[in-house]
Amino acid sequence: MNTGEKECKGTIRVAQEVVSEVAAAAAEEIDGVICGPKNVTVKYTGGAAEVSLAVLLRAGTKAQSVSETVQNAVRDSIQSMTGVTVSRVNIKICGQI
Repeated sequence: MNTGEKECKGTIRVAQEVVSEVAAAAAEEIDGVICGPKNVTVKYTGGAAEVSLAVLLRAGTKAQSVSETVQNAVRDSIQSMTGVTVSRVNIKICGQI
């Protein structure tokens, strides 16, 4: 009897470039943050991604609270869009505009 269920076997790999794009887009959605995919690095360790972002903050932006918001947004976006587990999100504030 066919129950309509399909069995899949294989591996799904998400390119680092894709994770970088997702991370940059998530960071850019946060008010006061500027980040592009070229400012994101992704390193896979033990099946999880460690993501590092270099960002610019607009004048008057509170660095600590915005950085925490970016960390959460980036982690949640990557995990929900790609299924990749994120172990760390590192933020480097490179300047202010």
